[in-house]
Amino acid sequence: MIRSLAILSGLWWALTIAVSVQAQPLDSVGLLGPETYLEWVRLYHPLAKQSALLDRESAAELRLAKGNFDPKAYAEVDQKSFDGKNYYTIGEGGIKLPTSFGAELKAAYNWTNGVFLNPENSLPAGGQAVAGIRVSLLQGLLIDERRTALQQARILSDLNAAERRRLVNELLLEAAKSYWNWALAEAGAEVYR
Repeated sequence: MIRSLAILSGLWWALTIAVSVQAQPLDSVGLLGPETYLEWVRLYHPLAKQSALLDRESAAELRLAKGNFDPKAYAEVDQKSFDGKNYYTIGEGGIKLPTSFGAELKAAYNWTNGVFLNPENSLPAGGQAVAGIRVSLLQGLLIDERRTALQQARILSDLNAAERRRLVNELLLEAAKSYWNWALAEAGAEVYR
């Protein structure tokens, strides 16, 4: 049983290798063509694969910069208790949504209670819903940290794409030089044979 499995396994690998050898495109004299060679270099060379990491890096930076515009939930509670009495409790919970044009939208719920609550902080018994928009005047109106990070991430993406093309082109140039040097040497050796 084990012997028949070993024979079948050997036949399987022999067939696989034979098919893969036949699948390799060769020119009329049995040499690998320059187009196929350069395509293999572009697809399988370690430097070409490493240059693909630049695209992934810039995509991650862009995703991180866009994350600065995600909605943020928050909650704040200010409380004072002394000698078993609740002097005051002031709370607010809500969501803030930064926008790409510099404004920040806000929706929240405020509540207060306590024995010694400052009249300034008094709210209705059921609490109070709040909605608003915050826009900075003159400071951060045209550009702020979030928009700067997004702009830098977009520039980095373009820069990394250009750098990747440069690296791959240099690699293909060196591969083409090596191929044609080899082809010249092979042709010279063929003359002497």
